[in-house]
Amino acid sequence: MVETSTSTRTVELITVDAALAAIKAGLKESQNLGAGVSIAVYNSLLTLVAFAHGDGAPPHSVETSKRKAQTAASIRRPTGNFADHLTVALPLASGNLLTNLGGGLPIRFGGGRSHRCWRWYC
Repeated sequence: MVETSTSTRTVELITVDAALAAIKAGLKESQNLGAGVSIAVYNSLLTLVAFAHGDGAPPHSVETSKRKAQTAASIRRPTGNFADHLTVALPLASGNLLTNLGGGLPIRFGGGRSHRCWRWYC
């Protein structure tokens, strides 16, 4: 007889309210800098929680902000630091979901190991 064991993992996810607060803060800062931005907030399961395409943001920032946020949430560190040979390989291997473009930042809450990511593009 083979016994099986079921394990579970608790995953803390960013709330919509926290994601919207991050977007609001990012938009305010971008206005202070005079830059148009797109902001994407993903949870640690790589699900889009909130998104904003700010006034004056370039059209391409919609996709680049999402890819940078997904990458930072996935690898749990800032984007743009991969070896040169991964610049092309990473998007190809991930179906264009991940990128080596700099600017995606993971966010940690409560000093723990939980990671959330939001990205604002300027």
